[in-house]
Parts: sequence; C-alpha cells; structure tokens
Amino acid sequence: MPGNKKSTQQGQINPGGVPFAWSGMLKFALAVLVLAALVSGCASSDDAIKTTQINTYFSVLPVKAVRVKMRVEQLVQKLNRNLVTPKTKEWLKTVYGSIKIKNLEDIPRSSYSHYKKYAASDNRSVYIIVFPGYYCFFDKTRPAIITAGGSGYPQKGVAYKLLAQTPGKYDYKFMLIQQQEYLMRQFLMIKSAERKMIIVIVPGDYKKAFTYGKSSLDEYARYINETTGMSDSVLYLPSKSASDASLSDDDMNKLTDFLTDIDTRNVYLGGGYVKSLGQFYGGMSGGEYDYNVFFVPELIDLSPKDLDNPAPLISNTKHINFYSQVFTDRLNAGTLASEAPNVKHMHVYYGVPTGLGGHEEAEAKRELKKGKASGAGQSATVSGY
Repeated sequence: MPGNKKSTQQGQINPGGVPFAWSGMLKFALAVLVLAALVSGCASSDDAIKTTQINTYFSVLPVKAVRVKMRVEQLVQKLNRNLVTPKTKEWLKTVYGSIKIKNLEDIPRSSYSHYKKYAASDNRSVYIIVFPGYYCFFDKTRPAIITAGGSGYPQKGVAYKLLAQTPGKYDYKFMLIQQQEYLMRQFLMIKSAERKMIIVIVPGDYKKAFTYGKSSLDEYARYINETTGMSDSVLYLPSKSASDASLSDDDMNKLTDFLTDIDTRNVYLGGGYVKSLGQFYGGMSGGEYDYNVFFVPELIDLSPKDLDNPAPLISNTKHINFYSQVFTDRLNAGTLASEAPNVKHMHVYYGVPTGLGGHEEAEAKRELKKGKASGAGQSATVSGY
C-alpha cells in the first residue's frame, strides 16, 4: 500500500481535504476546507434543481469564523449565478468543442513546478477523480437524457437534467445515483473555483464508447469544462479505454513524476465506479512513494447494478450513509487491493442558505441542527432531496 511512510490514523476524518493557505489567525481556523454545495439563490427559479434546498459544507471542523462563512457564501452565490445565467452561443461553442483543461501528457516536466502552488494551498494535497459523471454519460441503464444537438446548443447540460428529475418514493437506486452525481458536481465546482490541485482521469477515447450518448454534441466535454470552470489547477489524463480506468505505463510514470515534483503529501481518490477506481489504483499500488493515498467514500460512486438493495445506504431523510457496512463492503470488494484500502471520510455539516421562503428556511435550520449532531457522532450525511 503506497504512502504508509507517514503515520496517519486510518478512518480519521479529513473532509474536503485540507486547509486553505490563509494569513494570521484565519490560517489556523481554516484547517478547514469548505466545500459548499449549490443553490440558495435559485430556489425560486422554475429551472432550480429540486435536490438543492440547502448549502452543504464539507470541512475538518465546523465553520465558525464569520469571515470564512462570508467568503464561502460569496463563492456559492457566484457559482449559482453562473449556473442560472443564460449561456452565450460563444461559451456553449467553447465548452462543447473539446475538453479545455490541460492534458498532463502535453506538459513538459520542466513546467511541473508551476502547479506546486495549487497543492501547497491545500496542505500539499492532490485529488484524483476517476471517470467523474460516469452514470450520466456511460452507464447503459441511465435514462435517455442526452438529446440530439441539432443546429443549436442546449442551455442545460446532462448532469443538470439528471439532478432535476424527481425520484420515486422508494426508488433508492435513483436516490443514490442523484446524491452521488450531486456531490461530485459540487466538489469539482468548488475545488476548481478555489484553485485546488485536481487530476481528472477521463475514459480513453470515450467518444467511441458504445455506451456514450448518441448526441452530435460532446456532452461529456461540456460536463468537464463546466464543472471545473476550465481552471488552470485542473489537469486530466486519458485512461486506456472507456472500460479500463488504468493508465498506460508512460502516463503512470508521468503522473508519479508530477506528484513527486509538486511535493505531494496526500492523494485523495474518488470517482465512479468502484471497479474503475480499482483498475486505476492497481497501477499506483506497487510502488513506494513519499505521499499517502486514501480513498474518499464521499467522493466515490457505487454502481447501481452492484447493489441488490441500496435501501440501507439511504436514510429516511434520503441522505447517504457513507459509514454503512454495505458501502464499506462494496469499496473493499471493488478496489481489487490485497488489503482494505486506506480511507479518509469527510464530515458533512449544514449551512442555511439565503433567499429562501419561510418554510424552506425553517426546514434548512432543522437540517443544520441534524447535521451538526450527526457530525459530532461521526455519521456522515449529505444535503437531501
């Protein structure tokens, strides 16, 4: 298992990763990385995603500093405005054209040092996300939500359309799918906006995958571009194929050199599905490195076909229980490792968004109270539907 050179207590919570680089007293207070989920400002919009009534924060500690809360609130409001603002034809043409974040294959090693600041701002951490949005774009059981491009561009992307659907009362598989897609999208958006170091593993030659949508537009390129904001702190590498998340030997060597050169301390793995994570991790697990490697359950998508009964994963408030034995068993079985993988959980707390009506605000405050209580008890939940 790579990364055991540094002693880290297994199962300790390191939500959202690690601290921001701030000055003075805030530097300690922000031993906290805050991830805020969408959507306070669009609660009254006809296009508002039904699943996002509450802002969700992922952090090492409860976020108490007023200045920190204000900073997070401003970031969330900005991202909300970006989502609901009508997209220009020029922007749509750009995001549908191709993946705009840089391919690590194209970056010379002499330029790796440029990215050291992004990892350094997050306690020398790098997030590697394998096949994000897999269900939306490549699972053959997904609903038909990819539309033909025609002569124009759709204002709403595929992931948005999936999240806007309302699951049936007992459709636990779709509840799980939506929660997973919701968390991944918010994670990518917030971390990219904060300019933290992320490496996305995209399915190799994904346009030719038989399970990819039949749209004449590259919806997956839009998803990657839109969620990352095409940030300079996000890079990607293609896997061997759309069905194999492992890297070529050359690309794994590039990745290893990159992580070493930017002085990485912790690598956090997430993505979908667990089998794909196992394929990717197999290429990392044979070496000795100066960084720790952890799986982050809150960023890992389980395949609905691997779960005969996902109900135990879903609470009566439709939150995911990432500490469920069902989740642990699937993670251990799917990572293809000879031993149980090192795991880092995220605490999840709730924040009350602005701009809500009276009954919505009361509901949000109840969720805030429940979230704090569950955080104290090491029970992770996420913003509900």
